[in-house]
Amino acid sequence: MSRAKGLLLAVALGGGLAACSGDSTGSNPNIVGVWTLTKFEFTSTASPSTKVDLIAAGAHGTVTFNSNGTWSTAVTLGAQNNNSNGTYTEGASSLTLVVTSDTPPETVTFDLVVSGNTLSLTGGTTTFDFGTGEVPAHLSITATK
Repeated sequence: MSRAKGLLLAVALGGGLAACSGDSTGSNPNIVGVWTLTKFEFTSTASPSTKVDLIAAGAHGTVTFNSNGTWSTAVTLGAQNNNSNGTYTEGASSLTLVVTSDTPPETVTFDLVVSGNTLSLTGGTTTFDFGTGEVPAHLSITATK
């Protein structure tokens, strides 16, 4: 996968996220709504000091979580636009995203915390091209409503 496509896929997986009032850790936070990305950071599994935050690199976008278990993104990175979609499963402290617009579909499961108007997803495992080819990476996403 090319670095640009990898960056766009990464943003698509992170999409936008929604907020609920109060802390929702350990309960079942409802993420339905439109969220704006504030952090989309890949960390190399083999070399944790190697990190790329796509938002800091200029990407911006939103993700919409619908009440029927589907999601979609509208993301821009430089001159490239990417719209992706899929399904999600929300648990008490986890969120699993399936990117059905990819062939084959990719599934990523995150630890989920909603606090006030901030959604945090951590622990997602995927791959990312840090400049030397695809390598295993952890993905952390933060978004606000």
